[in-house]
Amino acid sequence: MAGPNREQLEKRKLQAEIDKIKAEQREIENRTRFKVIAYLLGGIIGSGTVISVISPILTSKAENAKIEAQALRMKSELAEAVNDTTKRKLILESQKLERDKQSLLVANDSIKTVQDQLIKQKEVLQTRFAKLNKEYLALAVQSQRTEKEKHKFQSLAIQADQAKDSLTAQINDLRAQRRVTEKRGEDIASKDFSVDDGRFLSVDESKRMIIDKDFFDRNLNPDGKGIMHKYEYRANGEIVFDGATSLCWQQSGSKDRMSFSDAQEYIADLNRLKVGGYSDWRLPKLVEVMSLMESRKKGDLYIDSIFDKTQKWIWTADLYSTSRPWDVDFYGGYCVIYGPFGGNYVRAVH
Repeated sequence: MAGPNREQLEKRKLQAEIDKIKAEQREIENRTRFKVIAYLLGGIIGSGTVISVISPILTSKAENAKIEAQALRMKSELAEAVNDTTKRKLILESQKLERDKQSLLVANDSIKTVQDQLIKQKEVLQTRFAKLNKEYLALAVQSQRTEKEKHKFQSLAIQADQAKDSLTAQINDLRAQRRVTEKRGEDIASKDFSVDDGRFLSVDESKRMIIDKDFFDRNLNPDGKGIMHKYEYRANGEIVFDGATSLCWQQSGSKDRMSFSDAQEYIADLNRLKVGGYSDWRLPKLVEVMSLMESRKKGDLYIDSIFDKTQKWIWTADLYSTSRPWDVDFYGGYCVIYGPFGGNYVRAVH
């Protein structure tokens, strides 16, 4: 523990002197009281005794006044000392307060600097937050889009599976038909179909013919423009004559779909009945039927509206193989290889 400082020691010293003076003053007062009592008893003691008592009393009063003056002087010095000490103390405290003030000013500047830095960091964080929030919203939108696409892909996958099953069933049916066709291939090859000028055409030959003639085919020549027809009705509307090719066509054709073999019988009936006044009706070649193909649909079909719309698919006289004739699909806008036992319509030509 620290000892008393200088100020405290001086204060204690002054207090000790004051206590000493007070003690001397009390002693004088006691002696004075004693002498007064002796004076009052002077009549008993005697005049000489009274004089001897008065003299000390006077002396005591002078001493008492001297002591009181000394006491006042000591009190004044003590007050001045206390005032000086207090003043020094106040000066020291004032200096300390000034130092504290300067420290606070420095600290305040530091706090302001830190505050400015924090404000800048806050602005940076707000900017980053806004950017992150924007990215989050974008990710949320992308997530929703991804979820929708996921459902769409799942739906497409289900449709693909269904289509796969359907194609598998069709492939199995075609394989079964092929087995039947192979068994009857020799009979079909030896049978006279009465196909006038029909010939065997490969896919490449058919494609080359269609492109060379600029016929439209949605699969083989989608940019084809076709030809400019010059159609006119003949034979009371039963026949459509095309001046561009000089071919006469049935305006309608068979009302029902039939096999390739039945198509030959249908042609034979037309010639026997001399429909339209002609007896040279025949199945058209692939090149002849493709000349009817329009580059855009006229209603539901890729054929001029002058013709009946019933005959969406028609047989041709050309063959891909002995068991697979070519036919033309006016609904789909292309030619295709078909089995002889399938069903197509007939539109005869002469």
